[in-house]
Amino acid sequence: MLSRASGWPKLLRCAATAAVGAISRFSIRSSRFAEAASLLVLVALAAPAIASVTLDVRAGEGMERVAAGIRAGDPRRFDSVMDLVGLNDAGAPILVLVAPESSPLAKRTPSWISGYAVPEESFIVVFPQRAVRYPIDGMEELMRHEIAHVLVHRAAGGHDVPRWFNEGVATVAGGTWGLTDRSMVTLTLARGGARSFARIDEMFGEGEPAVGRAYALSGAFVNDLLQREGSDSVAGVLSRVRDGAPFEHAFVRVTGMSIYRAEERFWRRRSFWNRWVPLLTSSLVLWGAITLLATWATAARMRRDRARLAAMAEEEERETRNAECETRNEERNGDSRMKNGE
Repeated sequence: MLSRASGWPKLLRCAATAAVGAISRFSIRSSRFAEAASLLVLVALAAPAIASVTLDVRAGEGMERVAAGIRAGDPRRFDSVMDLVGLNDAGAPILVLVAPESSPLAKRTPSWISGYAVPEESFIVVFPQRAVRYPIDGMEELMRHEIAHVLVHRAAGGHDVPRWFNEGVATVAGGTWGLTDRSMVTLTLARGGARSFARIDEMFGEGEPAVGRAYALSGAFVNDLLQREGSDSVAGVLSRVRDGAPFEHAFVRVTGMSIYRAEERFWRRRSFWNRWVPLLTSSLVLWGAITLLATWATAARMRRDRARLAAMAEEEERETRNAECETRNEERNGDSRMKNGE
């Protein structure tokens, strides 16, 4: 299946346009050229159309305005998520239930969960009044996050992928990886704890603080993967899983390294934060820095004072010498007058 990221549909259509223009501008003397041009046009027009995500939005009590806003959104707003996972056709409509806090679903769901997906049933639930908890920042980001779970499932052909990878892709799909995410990763590493992907998976099953840290770390790894291996690396892994390869084998084929080697590299590159952030932010280092700054300021002040005192001493010595010279001159003049008077 053609990847949306490959650009082939667009390329073929451009070629078709060029061919049609050439046919209209020039007389075709060769029947072979005419046949080839016609074939190119037919192939281009037969290129798969981009089928964006379609939603079937249902509103719970009091949620009709929010649901209407979701329905009114640009249907192409999730195309970047399709690019990320490598889908050219998003597939069947996704059922979206917009649930109020008074609903039984909300009451059965921990208050720190903003939404969840049931990918195999193409079904997501969102709680708009909770769409302000990390890693979610607003309804649009919440929708992108949950829809990403459904699209990951489809891109993988329904086969399982590790939760840390699934959540990492959804976290990156939710929005631009920014300062908040990097700060969360730094704080997570400074506190210690997770040192393996298996541990991150466990953290997703724990309470709110642990889940937030798990999102940060899984998102950091997927973001790192995209930067190092290319924007099509996630799509490459998922396409191989769809073709039947175990996730670990698919990962090796795309990255050239085992998941364990990638895990080791990921943690080693961040060992600086584990080792130095706690030290650099400790009260001991803070007061040490203040002491050094005070010592430097005192030494600088003493140097300025010594220079000022030396200048004053030199000026005083110069004035003393001048006064002595004037005294000697007056004495000489007095002696001369006395001799002349005699």
